[in-house]
Amino acid sequence: MDNNPFRHTIETPNLLLLPIQHDDEAVYCHLFTSDDIMKYIAPPISTEKATRSFQAALKMNEAYPTVRFFWAMKDKKSQSTIGIMSLLWGNSNTKERMEKVEVGMSICQSHQQAGIGTEAMTGLMTRGFNCLSVNSIFGKSSPQNLTCTRLMTKLGFIKEECIHDDGTLWFHWLLKKQQWYQHPLYLKYANHHQ
Repeated sequence: MDNNPFRHTIETPNLLLLPIQHDDEAVYCHLFTSDDIMKYIAPPISTEKATRSFQAALKMNEAYPTVRFFWAMKDKKSQSTIGIMSLLWGNSNTKERMEKVEVGMSICQSHQQAGIGTEAMTGLMTRGFNCLSVNSIFGKSSPQNLTCTRLMTKLGFIKEECIHDDGTLWFHWLLKKQQWYQHPLYLKYANHHQ
């Protein structure tokens, strides 16, 4: 039995969140090399760099404790990978590092604007707060990424405007465990999994 809590399947009504495997490489590389997907995140990378990044992600998933862990978003009906999610910790092994993590998510264009992001984030955040000793989750987004702004607002994240070192404005989002436990989306999810 695998005692690594990160490797347990996260289930939602329409999705399975599973640790990335070798057969997720094509989707992973597509997401990180796509101009449209990366538009509000960072410049897209080359296929060669994406391949190296995927191999590094597989290695990070094998480490415990980990610095970053990656999940593949699987559509239950088709069993196809439709996105990638991750939680990112700092490099130190301090208690504070373990309690605050950064969430990241990319979804294939064919499944965007369909509520998938809300459902996947609900499942992942609940697992993080319930089982991974996480006390707060944060994220970053470009103000131009209106889809992300709507999603983070819907999930109850608190927004702070921050100026990065290069002078650009970014939104930083923060959600604490007790705030999530009072959120209607969590209560609905928890009731579904009783």
